[in-house]
Amino acid sequence: MAHHRPDASFDALPALSDALRIPPSERSFGRQYAQMYDFRLAVLRKRAKEAAMERHASATHVDRLLDIPPRQVCVVTGTFFSALRRKPDVLQDIARDLSLPPPPPRTSYVDAEHDELFFEDQSGRVRLVGEAIRPGSELASKCVTGVVASIVGIETPDGDLEVRHVYFPGLPPPDTAPTTVTGGRIVLASGLRAGEADPKNDLARELLVEWLTGELDASLCESLHAVVVMPGAQDPCSAALPQQPLLRTLLPRSSVHDTLHLCTNPTWFSLHGRRILATSGQNVHDLLKYLPDEAQTTDAALSMAASTLEWSHIAPTAPDTLWCYPFKATDALVIRAAPDLYIIGNQDAYATKLVHNVRLILVPSFARTHEVVVLDTETLEPHVMSFHT
Repeated sequence: MAHHRPDASFDALPALSDALRIPPSERSFGRQYAQMYDFRLAVLRKRAKEAAMERHASATHVDRLLDIPPRQVCVVTGTFFSALRRKPDVLQDIARDLSLPPPPPRTSYVDAEHDELFFEDQSGRVRLVGEAIRPGSELASKCVTGVVASIVGIETPDGDLEVRHVYFPGLPPPDTAPTTVTGGRIVLASGLRAGEADPKNDLARELLVEWLTGELDASLCESLHAVVVMPGAQDPCSAALPQQPLLRTLLPRSSVHDTLHLCTNPTWFSLHGRRILATSGQNVHDLLKYLPDEAQTTDAALSMAASTLEWSHIAPTAPDTLWCYPFKATDALVIRAAPDLYIIGNQDAYATKLVHNVRLILVPSFARTHEVVVLDTETLEPHVMSFHT
């Protein structure tokens, strides 16, 4: 018989999270991804255009890339495409001699001497040039594959588009549904790697459970008001985003409790009245590969995570370099409302910042750092709790 425990603080936010749950009948890769890109551009085009025209009212807005007028500053809206020489190529993988071992996964896709940046819409594609997007610049790092933006620029004699300014859609307004924030604490842990034979990690996890429950060998789901579990890159489920919830049969002891909530990755939910958008970190890990190896720091990860809010998209590099389902006439990874809290799991180190009143937190991998993050839901102030052994 299932144990019942009142749980008024958890809300699955179905208006936002349901789009991330894909019925088994829809989990097919037989469709093309073009519809997904078209939807992404259609839903984000207006905000990006408005952001550009607000600053450059005298510039001419061009509806189609192929209609860019010569020798005239204009505003055009589209999607970036990074032509990176070291980027994974599915066709090359298919053609590879299967008797040879596969090459090791790349930590960076960047080859500054050969890489090019393009801008595209339904009408065509144009190459981007200009000092504003020179390799290594802050703006260039934000112009990655799949990001929708408006560009202020001018056509060059060679037919390229010289970039003067770039404007992104920005974060959408918060959900208008009323909420009441209640005081409480949320513990954020990722990368636990339960089940691996590592004595140090085992001891650190035992200390964590004892701290959370107040007793040894206790069940989290019996002791806590809500336990939210998301799959990650190493878990037994599909690797494509959005990863679907873990099967309850994988957690037989915890599944009898209604305090256990198995969610997708990424996912939306609410605790103590705070709207939370969370990912297990694959989106930021892939974005960092659009930077040189030496630039892939914790500060860069924090900046990339903040950029996903500015782009209004959780994982713009999907499906190009990050696996995802080919959505039909939608893109479930578009950010449809501003969260109170944005969580990025499985990172190398803890970091946090406020981005347009959104508390952004990089949660460190527990297996590597033996650290969790504790958040005060009333103030949205986080701090790190360490379980070093």
